[in-house]
Amino acid sequence: QWSVPEVGSWLVAHGGAEGLAELAHSHALTGRVLLRLTEGSLRRMGVTPRSRRRELLRELLRLRLHREIQELQSITREEQDPSGHCRVPRSG
Repeated sequence: QWSVPEVGSWLVAHGGAEGLAELAHSHALTGRVLLRLTEGSLRRMGVTPRSRRRELLRELLRLRLHREIQELQSITREEQDPSGHCRVPRSG
C-alpha cells in the first residue's frame, strides 16, 4: 500500500508535472485511492488538460493490470503442489 508521498512521486513520474505531487498531498491520495481514480475525479481535482488526464488514466490502467497479474501469480503459486502442478479441489 503506497503512502501519500509515494503516490505523489508516481504521479510526477507518470504525469510529468510537479503540481501532481501537490495534488496527492492536498487530496491525501494513498495507493488505494490512486487505483480508484477516474477521469471525472481527476478533472474535479484540477488535472488539466484532458490529454494529461487521459495519459494518467492509461498509466493507472497499466498499474492496475500489473497489480492484478501479481495477485493472480500469487494465487497460482499458493494453489500449486510442490511439483508445480495445480491442486484441484475435489467436490462432493
